[in-house]
Amino acid sequence: MQKSQHILVIANDDTTRNLLEQFFIIRDIKVVAARTFQHAESIIESWGLALFNLAVIDTAAFGVGELEQKSMVCHMLREWSMKYPMLPVFFLGTPCQKRAILKIRADIVQILVKPFDLDTLIDTINDLYPNLRPAGLSLPH
Repeated sequence: MQKSQHILVIANDDTTRNLLEQFFIIRDIKVVAARTFQHAESIIESWGLALFNLAVIDTAAFGVGELEQKSMVCHMLREWSMKYPMLPVFFLGTPCQKRAILKIRADIVQILVKPFDLDTLIDTINDLYPNLRPAGLSLPH
């Protein structure tokens, strides 16, 4: 029997969080959502890291200004790469954040630059993480 798939979504924006939740739920993937980085860490500490196949993180959850977001993302990557080295991370962020993120952890991190449309998000996740869909699921193109 295949292990149930769980995604951790971190997004403070209701629309982004709901969109990501629905995207995974229709693929029969369980979603645990957090509004903040701190909330996400408490979820991981409570539930255990082994439960999660992927973390999808909207960088807006790290603060208001782009410099604050960039700083928090860099800090988070350094912390998480030590605490949770096996957890793949997929960011939604700005071009400036992309450069900073890839300098730190290009080996485990993927980033989609905002703004993007829903089709681009879906295609990117499907391309990067093909195992995140149940066998036999055919997606319309």
